[in-house]
Amino acid sequence: MELIGHYANESAATKAVDGVLHMDETGTVACHGKEGVCNTLGAALWELDYALTGAAEGFDRFMFHISFSH
Repeated sequence: MELIGHYANESAATKAVDGVLHMDETGTVACHGKEGVCNTLGAALWELDYALTGAAEGFDRFMFHISFSH
């Protein structure tokens, strides 16, 4: 909610005119976790949580820029 909550005014204004709210180039998660352990699952879970929170807050679309490492 912290990241998405900053856009509450934009979301409300967009919905008031039946517009589409699109988050572009968002969500880069990489180079985290324990050495030698793939962090893909953790990054995917974070992206899913981020997208579902965004949908609940009124975002219609996300274009993720994702960078995974192992």
